[in-house]
Amino acid sequence: MIAPRLNPCITTIQANAASIMRPMREYPVLQFLLKPYHTSHQKTLAWLIAALAEAGEARTRSIGAVLSERQGIRLGSTCHRQHRLMKNPRLDD
Repeated sequence: MIAPRLNPCITTIQANAASIMRPMREYPVLQFLLKPYHTSHQKTLAWLIAALAEAGEARTRSIGAVLSERQGIRLGSTCHRQHRLMKNPRLDD
C-alpha cells in the first residue's frame, strides 16, 4: 500500500494557522479593558498588548518582531503601525 503524500503547502498553511495569535480569545480581559475605544483601535491595541506580553519587553522592535511573525507581515510595517497608533490623538481622549 502506498502512503498518501502530504502537500507541503497545505502543511505549511496549517502550521501557520496554528501559530496565529487571537488576542481577544487568548486574553478575554482585553475585551473589558478596551471597550471604551473605537472597534478598529480595540483590535490594534489588543494585538499590541498581546505582543507586548509575549515579547516580555516594551521595545518597539521586540513587539514588532512578535507581530510580524504572528501576522506574517514585515517588521517595518508593524513598527510603523505602532508609531501611528501612539500618535493618534483619539487615544488621548
